[in-house]
Amino acid sequence: MMMVQDSTNDKITMCTTESPATINVKRPTVIIIGCGPAGMFFLHAVNTRRRMMEDAGDTQGLLKLPDVTVFEKSSMPGGVWKNDRDFTGTGENCDAVKESVNMYEALWTNGPKENIEFFDYSFDEHFGKDLPTFMPRRAILEYITARVTKNSPNFYDNVHFSTSVVNVKYIRERSKFSVVTKNNHTKEETTSEYDKCIWANGENGKAYIPSKIENLLKEGGFRGKTMHSSEVGDFKDDVRGKRVLMIGDAYSAEDLTLQAIKLGAKRVYIYSRSGIGACSEMGAWPQNKVKVIYDMIPTQVTKDGHGIRFEEMEYDYDTLTHKINAEGEDVLDLKDIATVIYCTGYDETTDELREYEYEDEDEDEDEDEDE
Repeated sequence: MMMVQDSTNDKITMCTTESPATINVKRPTVIIIGCGPAGMFFLHAVNTRRRMMEDAGDTQGLLKLPDVTVFEKSSMPGGVWKNDRDFTGTGENCDAVKESVNMYEALWTNGPKENIEFFDYSFDEHFGKDLPTFMPRRAILEYITARVTKNSPNFYDNVHFSTSVVNVKYIRERSKFSVVTKNNHTKEETTSEYDKCIWANGENGKAYIPSKIENLLKEGGFRGKTMHSSEVGDFKDDVRGKRVLMIGDAYSAEDLTLQAIKLGAKRVYIYSRSGIGACSEMGAWPQNKVKVIYDMIPTQVTKDGHGIRFEEMEYDYDTLTHKINAEGEDVLDLKDIATVIYCTGYDETTDELREYEYEDEDEDEDEDEDE
């Protein structure tokens, strides 16, 4: 007996020595939101399982494999590992990439590459040469995409790029997920139903920019350029020969500070509100071009929009709150600040699931007992 599967109409044809018979099979349907690493790896696992079952002649197993559809709002895979510079298109496609949250171009992994090596596709197999312990972002993205497509030339056939998931709602009566999607080019919305829904967008969906600092710069008439670390691509023109202020004290601030120095920044200031972080713990910086500011808080824009004033503050490490020290005398005036980069991480967002409804029957019973 031989099996032939048509993925376009979910039919599996059973061919015997006597006569062929086509059985209509309704496989379980699964939607994956996001074609970053999580979505890509799930789709890769399904494709791998399918090949194994086909080789083994496992008819029943093939009937149970899910029919997977992936929606990705940008025009390319990779999730946060991609960068605008990975895409050379123009117009709406390019805009779709820029609307998503990406890694900055200068990012390198901060853990040994061996910790993330695939068991079925080694670094040596892909790159064919010795590699450093830490890897640049672009190489990791290349490695991820090569692994999932190695044995699947049609890997992206069921991936809908440039398509945003607008809304997800669980229909209890039919045990289905109702999903509304929008084509980013035509703006046309489509509603479909699926048996299962996998959120593969992670938790860091929106660039976080502290509103107090942002409002201070806007209302004070700051004339320099501001950006979030996820927007940083080739920022040579924004830092070379200029004074730069990094807001934040984690790894992104450290990475971008070092990159700015390599690109010829005149001076880099790092604002660490608490004085606890990767940059504060740095013992020395190249060329003595870096100053870490802590136990202070920005209070106003000065120098006709080109300067920022910091004043002494009190920080409560228990409540993680701060306030200006009324008795403090320390004041720091930064002048000629050309670029401010928010290295402040991301906000968790699951906006697409805001109408997802699922009532916990146990919780309802507990509430009734309390009443």
